[in-house]
Amino acid sequence: MMSGCLTPAIFIMCVLNAINFCWSARVRYKPPLEEEWEITCFTCQDAANNSICNRFAIDRPCPKGTDFCQTLHVLTEDGTSILVNKKCAVRTECRPRDVGCFEGSTPEHTVCVSCCDIQYCNDYIPMNGSSAVLINTRFSSSAKNSLNYFHFYLVIFLTFSMHFSLYTIL
Repeated sequence: MMSGCLTPAIFIMCVLNAINFCWSARVRYKPPLEEEWEITCFTCQDAANNSICNRFAIDRPCPKGTDFCQTLHVLTEDGTSILVNKKCAVRTECRPRDVGCFEGSTPEHTVCVSCCDIQYCNDYIPMNGSSAVLINTRFSSSAKNSLNYFHFYLVIFLTFSMHFSLYTIL
């Protein structure tokens, strides 16, 4: 028997433990179903500024099918708020081309729109292109499953690499 070296039996046990760990983690993971997803947003219509909007915002979960909080902010050239609208929005209202800052009805006005999918994420208002963004944190379930398989194969690869590097060193 080789002393100080990883025996084949120990190596096989390590591989089986790694496979079991990855498999059990994959089986335990259950992504939330679309109908289970519920988000709560600040909501207001035609508020003069963000403070007024948030102060009088109705605190209730968004209706089913609305996955984003959307904020529309109209401001002047010097950054003064004219209008703030916040609402629960559907995906089609929050595509990448729908967010950002655009010229308003007059050249002196800018309209900034942002969307996000985290609880109460529309607390602040977009003031420029840096804050008028789409934040989409939710992965599709297929992406999550792909990530689980990636981790599985990574553990297997690292286990084999460790075994062969130890074997060649000793």
